[in-house]
Amino acid sequence: MSTLTQDKVATVVQEFLNKNQPSSYRLDVDRAGIRQNNDWWYVTVVPDQPGVRAYDYAYLLTEAEEKLRDETHMNILLVPTLVDD
Repeated sequence: MSTLTQDKVATVVQEFLNKNQPSSYRLDVDRAGIRQNNDWWYVTVVPDQPGVRAYDYAYLLTEAEEKLRDETHMNILLVPTLVDD
């Protein structure tokens, strides 16, 4: 999919995350952290509040990657990022 852009990838991932948010915090795409390497997109995801540890939501990102690949056929890796306390 060579027609993909950083904005398109960010939008697709954020829309997916919006439908699958945890109950006590929110996950958002960090658009500044999106990188492409060949046909893979690395998308950083950040919680909306400090104190949420990466392992608290890493499993959600793993599930999201699988579903996104199945639904969109895009090669996306979601990278957990932390909020500074």
